[in-house]
Amino acid sequence: MRHTLINFNMPNHLKNNLDMLVKFKRVSRTSILNKIIEEFCRP
Repeated sequence: MRHTLINFNMPNHLKNNLDMLVKFKRVSRTSILNKIIEEFCRP
């Protein structure tokens, strides 16, 4: 599997919510974002 680094801007309130979720679930930001994007893009 190939990987690509993607950088983007995110509003602070969304980042704060994501950070709280990361802390609660004890997973990385990357894993949460990858899962959300994969579910969104899946036909």
